[in-house]
Amino acid sequence: MSDSSPVTYEAFGAIGDGVTDDLAAICEAHAYANECGRSVRSRPDATYHLGRRALAAIIATDTDWSTSRFTIDDVPRNGDAVEDHKAPLFEVRSLLPPVDLQIHTLARDQRHLDTTPERDCYVLVQSDEHRRYIRRGLNQNAGVPQRDCFILRRDGSIEGDIDWDYDVITQIEALPIDDTPLSIRGGVFTTYANRMVQEIGYNYWARNIVVTRSNTEIDGLTHYVVGETAVGHPYRGFISAERCANITLRDCFATGHKIYSTIGAAGLPVSMGSYDLHANHVVGLHLTNCRMNHICDRTRWGVIASNFCKDILLEDCTLSRMDTHMGVSGTYTIRGCTPWPYGSQRHRPGHAHRRGFHTVRQVPRQLPQRLRQHLGGRRRHPQQLLDPCVWGNRHAPSLPGSK
Repeated sequence: MSDSSPVTYEAFGAIGDGVTDDLAAICEAHAYANECGRSVRSRPDATYHLGRRALAAIIATDTDWSTSRFTIDDVPRNGDAVEDHKAPLFEVRSLLPPVDLQIHTLARDQRHLDTTPERDCYVLVQSDEHRRYIRRGLNQNAGVPQRDCFILRRDGSIEGDIDWDYDVITQIEALPIDDTPLSIRGGVFTTYANRMVQEIGYNYWARNIVVTRSNTEIDGLTHYVVGETAVGHPYRGFISAERCANITLRDCFATGHKIYSTIGAAGLPVSMGSYDLHANHVVGLHLTNCRMNHICDRTRWGVIASNFCKDILLEDCTLSRMDTHMGVSGTYTIRGCTPWPYGSQRHRPGHAHRRGFHTVRQVPRQLPQRLRQHLGGRRRHPQQLLDPCVWGNRHAPSLPGSK
């Protein structure tokens, strides 16, 4: 390989026959590419089996998966089971070290800090003195510490509305934002769904791609889920963006997941959300021309879940539903989308937080007239526009005059 040529998986022993476990070779290839600052390119006609070991390939350079296929087999076979079902297969990371940032207090809607970092940073603050909750009812949670995420610019300005007051900040994380975007392109992934049996409680599976590097774009990735049976447990998101800023998914294809039930926090049966796309504490989440299957199948859960995110844009997408569990603030724009066949159930979010300006533009003709009139493309406070902010084939906006 020349010093500038892309690194290949085959150079580190990958076979790509769909049977041999290639994950270790893939991990080695990315580790070498990260060290040398070179891109990675897979073989277009290969099928890479990602095995069952608890290994994760660290992606820190541009990666072109082209038309390569990847097999993720979560089904126990001949006594051979997945080592750690909560572990990711790929982690998209920055190689920049965290920044030691001192912030003692923070006020709602604060726009500036005296601190001026050397480069723009993604910042996550937490106060253990206050707790926030996802919802009331059968699927309530015990709450989590109050958190806010935002971008701190070099000049000390804050991007991302501060939602709460912080008289005391008990934890702070500051991660520098890479100036150069990282690009991941292509790839056709197929997950053979797990068959875990656990009657009580949630036990989410990962075996996914976790993105923690700000300024990342995933373009043209496809994910299928096959082999679901009457038993199994949910997935938290095949693409999962966490603690980062400016994440774009473009021309991606996702799969709706089968709904399984468990005994919830109130001791009664509840449906478990299972997602293909997931975002936690993200500032600037953009989905453009993303598609999914099973959009009209009521046995499938909504495709996206998010918590504590800010500034979301859905553009030219066909998706069943987006669950903004622990709130969304800033701007929330839906433009030119063909969304969610709406149903009759309404989700009451309890203490989940929604504020800022939410915009729905170019409401599709496919939506019922009353829903079109309700959305109307006007800018409103989120609780006027979307009460409950959970849409789809099982949950619908609270329409005027509905019961």
